[in-house]
Amino acid sequence: MAKGKDKRIGKYYRFSFDGCTFKTDGIMLASNANYTLIKTFTDFVPDGFFLLRNKKIHFEIDDHAKMAAKILRLKKYTITNEPEFPFDTLDRMLKYITDKYKLMGLHMKNVEAFDVVAYKRLINDRYHFRELTTLAKWRYELELTEEECRFISFDTNYINGLKLVTPF
Repeated sequence: MAKGKDKRIGKYYRFSFDGCTFKTDGIMLASNANYTLIKTFTDFVPDGFFLLRNKKIHFEIDDHAKMAAKILRLKKYTITNEPEFPFDTLDRMLKYITDKYKLMGLHMKNVEAFDVVAYKRLINDRYHFRELTTLAKWRYELELTEEECRFISFDTNYINGLKLVTPF
């Protein structure tokens, strides 16, 4: 995992976003001018990653984040065991996620809901994805701009469960 000299790396934060009620929290693993990668947790157990577009994003260490950080420290969680991630262009990151994890959650305007997708390709500045139903059936192709790819989750328990029954 890219662990530059950014003092925020390795700390537990609560993330919020302008224009939506959705909040998420986790440990910041990497960040650049465009994106932030976090490790997410459910009940203090690792539950995948979130790649967040840095537009209109806020993060803070609130009481919940302090408690979660303390519990994870006591459980001896460390970011040094996280896999390397190609923090580069969105196309390269999406290719990596698809090659390694097959599926991802694409959270668009209504961040509380998301589509489970597989990344296909970039054509004329538009990202193409195959969309999967909740019953693991391929439905249609989505075509989005980079601006619309605001929140991407992968390697979560839910998505990994769907991978077990999805025909690739």
